[in-house]
Amino acid sequence: IKMALVVAVVLFCVAPLASAQSKHGSPWPNDAAEKAQAILSKMSIDEKISMIYGRNAIPKQCGNEAKAPYTCPWWYVGNVPENQRLKIPSINLEDGPQGVADSLNNVTGWPSQLTVSMTWSEELMQQWGQAMGEEQSSKGTNVMLGPDVNLARVPWSGRVFETMGEDPFLASVLVQPLVQGIQSNNISACVKHFIFNNHEVNRVSVSSNVPQRTGIEMYLKAFIAAVDAGVGSVMCAFNRVNNTYSCENKEILQNYLKSMGGFKGWVVTDWGAQHSAIAAANAGLDQEMEWVKNGTYFNESMKDLINSGAVPMSRLNDMVTRMLTPMVALGLMASPPVYSKQNTSSIARTSAHDSLAERLAGQSISLLKNENNALPLKQSTSVAIFGDESLVAGHGSGGVHMPFISLISEELKNMSDLNVTYYSSMDPQFAAGIASQSNYSIVVTTIITGEGMDRKNLSLSPDQDALVASVAAAARKARQSSVVVARCSGAFVMPWIGDVDAILYQLMPGQAGGTAAAKALLGLVNPSGKLTVSFPSDYNDTWLGSPVNPMQYPGTVRNDGNSWQQVDYTEELQIGYRWYADKPSKSPLFAFGHGLSYTSYAYSDVKVTVSTSVSVEFSVENTGGMDGVEIAQVYLGFPKSSGEPAKQLMGYSRIELEKGAKSAITVKISKDQLSVWSVVEQSMVTVTGTFDVLVGASSDDIRLTTSFVL
Repeated sequence: IKMALVVAVVLFCVAPLASAQSKHGSPWPNDAAEKAQAILSKMSIDEKISMIYGRNAIPKQCGNEAKAPYTCPWWYVGNVPENQRLKIPSINLEDGPQGVADSLNNVTGWPSQLTVSMTWSEELMQQWGQAMGEEQSSKGTNVMLGPDVNLARVPWSGRVFETMGEDPFLASVLVQPLVQGIQSNNISACVKHFIFNNHEVNRVSVSSNVPQRTGIEMYLKAFIAAVDAGVGSVMCAFNRVNNTYSCENKEILQNYLKSMGGFKGWVVTDWGAQHSAIAAANAGLDQEMEWVKNGTYFNESMKDLINSGAVPMSRLNDMVTRMLTPMVALGLMASPPVYSKQNTSSIARTSAHDSLAERLAGQSISLLKNENNALPLKQSTSVAIFGDESLVAGHGSGGVHMPFISLISEELKNMSDLNVTYYSSMDPQFAAGIASQSNYSIVVTTIITGEGMDRKNLSLSPDQDALVASVAAAARKARQSSVVVARCSGAFVMPWIGDVDAILYQLMPGQAGGTAAAKALLGLVNPSGKLTVSFPSDYNDTWLGSPVNPMQYPGTVRNDGNSWQQVDYTEELQIGYRWYADKPSKSPLFAFGHGLSYTSYAYSDVKVTVSTSVSVEFSVENTGGMDGVEIAQVYLGFPKSSGEPAKQLMGYSRIELEKGAKSAITVKISKDQLSVWSVVEQSMVTVTGTFDVLVGASSDDIRLTTSFVL
């Protein structure tokens, strides 16, 4: 109880934040706000109120079908009807962070966001965002509900596949081109779920109790990066923060998102995440979305609250201005949907998008293990394939309808002269017999999760573990090779890891997963993906406790008069690789940033220059026999007095190198990155002292070291 009270004192307390305001903000032209104000001045109170709550369909087009999901081609997961008098177009909101969702057809079955994050590529993120935005726009959507930038604090969270991974710096880098790509289509992205929505169990009621420094340095960063990229809207989460619901929490909405973050757009609820009218409006919530009902709190009854002064007219004006400003700035006003051509029955998928989906799936593949160069597959050999090839995507609002699913077995047959046979049997004894007679045995493993649930552990199903173990043992005894192609929604443990020869990790690859895997297996594509989450070696030995501490996950009811569960982020800054860096006696199964290649790379010549920024210079050479892509990572170790973890990602370079080629690389680190949050000063404070510089191929494969003094 005493600890909980201390957390309450330091968590997101109200304080002057002027020192941070000038560094962040929505980068929209001033005339967008001016045009929004001009429209607002012509609106009646009823017209204003009609904009701040949503429905599930466009009533004008859908009529009596307005509450019947998917039966009307103008049904969206959220809608605000158009204002014909003032020519304000309808706002059509649609899931989700992996493309057009909610079972809508004629769309591309993209890889998941966590999958694409393993490319570490800003260019691919931008291209993916642009393509997803194109498909949303072609469906008549003008607010895409994504991306999701909650950190992967809980490795077994059901929605970890929707995130950018565990590192706040990498998430901040990758979210910006993704948002800009989405919004290049005259639509708004909606970054979510603000904030500390890091697992699914009891998500609608649990309180995330987070120390202030942890919240700002870790969990707020990617949201602010999205704001700086110009994101139009932010979705507040179901959960409570320090025992106050996110969507009526003034400290996080007004003080941290809007004041510190400089956010000028609007905050919309997750569907059903609002619990009050007066408290929510005055805390900074701008728009309600609700299932089935047409507004539970921000409906016509708001008029009485405005007239009584319970919610000031200035607050209502601010809510509407925050919606109109990005609608002007991002082109929603100038390019409203043409519903005869842009509706949910439109064909959004294109051949160019199919090609991009395959490229994303291929560039994200991570080669976790390749003992004795078992891969690529040798030509003119026999290959047996086991396991379910059809599971390639998660479910919930992050799920996408797959127009087709490419199969590894069929793609290998099409691309090679290998003798490939697929076996549907999961019987270990049968599979062992086949493996002993096949040059290669490939087992496809799957863990599929989604919204509303978490995994109960980090294990595959027992039958899958038994299948892999049996195949691997039989193959090794017969001097044959075994390969695992893993399609899992996050990290998982591998009790058979010492027996298999190679592991290709695809995560959730989408429609082109089979094609991408086949090309990687054959060496037509050199794997270059790097993990963006750590793989623990044991469910009961992580930053969430050894064993898992229920006060950290999934939460406990406290003796403080509150009936809901509360989760304490007592691991503070130490999640993922940061935790392992401070625990030298513990090692992950696979480290953050890990990913092998069919070629090899040598690092050399590190040098650091300190001026207005810190420049880390070094060289990388492709010393192997194949062209490839290396992701060279730069970590810093802050002075111990700073209280920071021993290792933090501060920059990286993704470089394409032909065999034999050598490249000089410079990674710049801004002085802002060398600051930490001071609870006393209520601002970022620059750290001074000696910083260790660690350059390597992953967080635990450090090739070069040096230091500098600030």
